[in-house]
Amino acid sequence: MPNIEVLKGLVTEETYNALSTELEGKDIKLADLTSGNYVDKAKYDTAVKDSETYKEQLAQRDTDIEELKKTSTGEETTQKLNDLQSKYDQEKETWEQQLRDNQFNAAVDVAIAQSGTKDTVALRAHVYNKAKESEFKDGQIIGFSEYLSEQLSGDLKHLSSEVKATGAAAGTPPKREKTLEEDLKEKLYR
Repeated sequence: MPNIEVLKGLVTEETYNALSTELEGKDIKLADLTSGNYVDKAKYDTAVKDSETYKEQLAQRDTDIEELKKTSTGEETTQKLNDLQSKYDQEKETWEQQLRDNQFNAAVDVAIAQSGTKDTVALRAHVYNKAKESEFKDGQIIGFSEYLSEQLSGDLKHLSSEVKATGAAAGTPPKREKTLEEDLKEKLYR
């Protein structure tokens, strides 16, 4: 039976039972994507493969430069190799910084998605600077999840998914009490 437990509490019991019956014996997997932990397998595999390929290319490039330095003759060739080495070192540093930035931004996005906010964009705008000030270690921003919880229960409570709107539903006018005049007219003209 497919995992439809994620639907409990989201649909009525009647609908849940109907879905359970309908999906029984079918090869289907359901998951709650709001936690932010899901990445399409193909995208993940591509990212991992790209990362491995870049690392291999960097290692091969470094090896090639070292071999050329050993076999080079002449001052001009050595200077060109040194120039290439410094250029590649700069590119490597830029690439590594971009990788760190991507990992940091992914950690911010996951923490925000897991916070249960109803507006991830607004929450990110409010807390990103604090995340930048925090320590980033082993793919995690130290203390950031706790900070998000504090903010969502304090200053940014309006972004919490636990806060329910108090206005009327869209397209439905708010109910109001009748005035004394309206009440009298209704009773007299029945």
